[in-house]
Amino acid sequence: RKPSLFFNIGFITFDNTNNPKCNTKTPRCARGKNIFDMRYIFIPIHHGLHFTCAVIYMEEMKIEYYNSLRFDNETRHGCKHKVKMQEDTLQVLRDYLQKEHMKEKHIDLPNEWKLYTMCNVPQQDTTNTTDCGVFVCMYCNFILNDCKLDFKQDNITNSDWRDRMILSILSVKPKKYKEKTTMTKSHLAQ
Repeated sequence: RKPSLFFNIGFITFDNTNNPKCNTKTPRCARGKNIFDMRYIFIPIHHGLHFTCAVIYMEEMKIEYYNSLRFDNETRHGCKHKVKMQEDTLQVLRDYLQKEHMKEKHIDLPNEWKLYTMCNVPQQDTTNTTDCGVFVCMYCNFILNDCKLDFKQDNITNSDWRDRMILSILSVKPKKYKEKTTMTKSHLAQ
């Protein structure tokens, strides 16, 4: 199975008129890896007070944008300006892939690449405005593990998923981790 890659937050930024752009100076995790050797590329996006994400499916030649905020209770479709922002972000990511493909392979990116705003994915309850980051983590985790995106707000609110996520994060040791590191009060204050 091919590896996947996670880009750092800040890879996609927005100018004063809410136009997205790629900040290629932002380092990505696993630097030096060829993005075209990856299975998935996960791109968390922070826009104002809200987190969303895009996922590049390298083998399937598609890019999908995931947003957990429910815009319309009936149809789950966002208002036009938010869908436009998502479509613009997807196009910026496709343009980024085109540039990288030209640098790496010296030919244009194939035309078969598709862009999707994902409206029928798990979304936050209308009264919940704080779980967008949890939803982004859940989208990425489910996709990475080839699971259907079939969870609900109740699964996050009424289960141990948050605890599992915290334990998963805490179990990752930095590369330069020293086993005998002792914590002092000054470390804890930071």
